[in-house]
Amino acid sequence: MKMRSWVLGVVTIVLVSTVTLAVCEIGFRVLLFSNVEFMKKFRSADLYSSYDSEDNYWKLYFLFGGEFRPPESPHPKLGWVGQFDRNTFLHNQATHVGMKKPVLLYGDSFAACSTLQNKQECFEGLFNNDPQLSQRYDLLNYGVGGYGVDQMFLLFRESLKHYQDPFVIIGIMTWDCDRSVLSVRIGQKPYYEVEDGELKLKGVPVSQDSNEFFREHPPQI
Repeated sequence: MKMRSWVLGVVTIVLVSTVTLAVCEIGFRVLLFSNVEFMKKFRSADLYSSYDSEDNYWKLYFLFGGEFRPPESPHPKLGWVGQFDRNTFLHNQATHVGMKKPVLLYGDSFAACSTLQNKQECFEGLFNNDPQLSQRYDLLNYGVGGYGVDQMFLLFRESLKHYQDPFVIIGIMTWDCDRSVLSVRIGQKPYYEVEDGELKLKGVPVSQDSNEFFREHPPQI
């Protein structure tokens, strides 16, 4: 009888604890995604996930109304684009090359100098305004903010065909590698997965409806 009473007590405690935790979790989530003002400090994706290498961070960032939003017209292969034609991948300044040897720079926001107000201080400005270098070469900056190694590679592969015997520079930061495991970063992006010992491109074509994408791919927390 004592054993049965002890087991019943343990079961009751476990059951009550489980129900209590479930109610608290559900209540927290309801409040978190509501407009209740006192929950505002909890609506930060940093509290629940890592922006470097977890899709959940960017999904929560979107749901919490992050400052940066997905592109209105996502590129079907790259997700978002930089200073180049979204259909041909030809650089916007390609006509300036003429008979000079093109120098192609690929990379992320650091290559694109996204934080600089004066673009003449960026790589292409410094390079193309150099009296010696500019006589023989012309640098085209294909850097795009937020790009991972996967997007850099896809852009490199699609754009290289436009240039005759170019110099190619690819600037890779450590977090560009982290971004390669993401399927979304502000907006949906392409990524690679290893299947049968080979890299397989995933996430393409990129959905043209960002709201639908985030609705169909909610955070997995």
